[in-house]
Amino acid sequence: MRGHLNAVDRLRRLTDYRQMLDRNSARERCREHIELLDLILAGKNVEASRYMARHLEDLGRLKTVARELRG
Repeated sequence: MRGHLNAVDRLRRLTDYRQMLDRNSARERCREHIELLDLILAGKNVEASRYMARHLEDLGRLKTVARELRG
């Protein structure tokens, strides 16, 4: 089981790496990370939590679309 989890983790990292090759996407993710950090530093933890939830949902959708496009 552990070997299977390691393979899945490596595949996930490869998928993430391939998506990072898109510079516009990478720029947008960086902008989102900075916005999230700004919320945290401002002590707006509830807003940061909501923002992070939306961010993860959006990334999940983007990854699903990318996988479907690749076949």
